Amino acid sequence: MPQTTFVRLICVELKEVIVNHPGKKDGDVCADDRECKSGMLCVNSENNRKCRNAKFLMNGQKCRFNYECVGSLVCEDVCVLNDKKCNVHQDCPVSQYCKENVCIEKLGKDDACTFPEDLCNHPYICSAQDSSTLIGKCTEMFAKEAGDLCFSQFGECNMTKGYVCPATNGLVSSCLPTSYTAKQCSGESCDQLWGSCECRIDQSNSTCQPRYNQNYQCQDLYVSYRKCMTENNCVTSYEDDVTLRGDGHQTNPKSCGVQKCAQEMSCYYASCLRMEFKCGLPSWLPACPTNLTTPKIIAGPTVIHTPKPVPTETPTVNVTETPTPKNETYAAPADESMDHGKNTGFSLAPFSAAVVVVVACTLAISTAVF
Repeated sequence: MPQTTFVRLICVELKEVIVNHPGKKDGDVCADDRECKSGMLCVNSENNRKCRNAKFLMNGQKCRFNYECVGSLVCEDVCVLNDKKCNVHQDCPVSQYCKENVCIEKLGKDDACTFPEDLCNHPYICSAQDSSTLIGKCTEMFAKEAGDLCFSQFGECNMTKGYVCPATNGLVSSCLPTSYTAKQCSGESCDQLWGSCECRIDQSNSTCQPRYNQNYQCQDLYVSYRKCMTENNCVTSYEDDVTLRGDGHQTNPKSCGVQKCAQEMSCYYASCLRMEFKCGLPSWLPACPTNLTTPKIIAGPTVIHTPKPVPTETPTVNVTETPTPKNETYAAPADESMDHGKNTGFSLAPFSAAVVVVVACTLAISTAVF
């Protein structure tokens, strides 16, 4: 029996052609976020699960349904805390973060902080001070040099020199130069914070690939993006910004980030993130005017940094679409549950006519989709 792989719920045999799936539109029944068009999530709606614009309204903004509110907020004409408790940072105003179910003010420069629970005001980050403890201090982002102690996170080490803080030694490590070479890998053998195991032809050709373009452009454009979000009171989080797996939905065209910081967002995504937008940035984000320098890819799929128009027709190819899984016992609450899908994160809807990929490594594709 031939081996198979899945991309946006399209099943193809190995060495077949993989094409972009257009994604389901608003109101279509779904089972997973990845079925929906870019910018939408699969949420409980009208006693079913449907693709909807979701997770884009912040605390205090007017709403109609629970699923429109970020995090665990609920809709009571405006998005408010559920039972007066926060569960994630996005539940709180931009100047606050969630700790022990209470929204408290973010910490300032030189304040003591505990990693990863505490958050510092932009442009500061909770940085390591002692290898024996997770208590750190709020210092300037990207200020640590080679050999300096750091917490395993994006934004502490000087990225203009290519330094990162590895996650392979636990939560406390030292800033080191990026060490990605054509190292062969399997499963989760790569540093999961900074890399991913990808392949082109077969599993014997799988190599660790960096998740981010670690250079001065990535650092500078990330700082500009965070500055814009803070100045415009747009709530965000480390998970939303760096992994696109948070409890907000920054790429939704109705989100504060897209409405206020679309240019900064576009440049940051295009300069830094290597895995999330292989079919191009969402069409509603403007192209970045900055002349981006993209490091040579060691191996694996090519990253596309510019938006591509949605085709008027989908090319005919030999594919078999996986049917939507049945869930006969599911019944959504009448008041619209705030649950927004099990496999959340950015929905990789396509923006080019077709992407021709010869694949045999299921892992490389699945990790790219999230």
